[in-house]
Order: sequence, then C-alpha cells, then structure tokens
Amino acid sequence: MQSAFRDNLLDYDVAFRSIEALVASESPGINPLSHTIFLSHGHKTERAIVLLHGYTSSPWMFRLLARSLFEQGMNVLGPLAPRHGLADRLTDELAGLGEDELVNWAARALDLA
Repeated sequence: MQSAFRDNLLDYDVAFRSIEALVASESPGINPLSHTIFLSHGHKTERAIVLLHGYTSSPWMFRLLARSLFEQGMNVLGPLAPRHGLADRLTDELAGLGEDELVNWAARALDLA
C-alpha cells in the first residue's frame, strides 16, 4: 500500500510540523491521559519508534516505555487511534471504526516516523 504522505515526509521538519498538527487536532472530548505521545529530541535521530496501541486502549499504555526509549536517544511517536481515547467511556463510537481507518492511521504513523 502506497501512502499519500510518504513522498512529503522525508524531511524531519515537515514530519515534526505534521505531528504537532496531528496532536493539536485531537478532539477536546479526548481523555487527558489518552492523547498522542510525541517525544522528540528536536532533530532526526538514528532511530524513530512508533508505538501503536491496541483496540479500546490508548497511547497511555506506552508512557513508561516511550520515556525509556526517548532517554535512550530515540524519537518516539505513539499516536491515538481513530475513535479511541474518548473521555466518555460509555460511548459507542468504536462501533463505527472501519478497517480503512486503522490501516490509514498505522500507515500515517509510520510515514511520520
């Protein structure tokens, strides 16, 4: 699968701005603990790590691992999956989650890294 983002994100600064925009665009209805994790050294590093959380979870589950990887010199991205992390835990929002949304989410995260 060819991602629409791949050709435009070969540059660290472009990726950095794209990740910042992604974080800023997250819904105000998100649980404060569930937002995307983005830990950057401010420059391209030898390794960039993507942490994709599971169904009904959020990046929060990776907070300690993300910090450890960052302290080892890696840039770390743990994006929030579509329709996940809502403050209203009784929502039925996940019922509308489609395969295409998950594939696009994962592909974009890899492109950004």
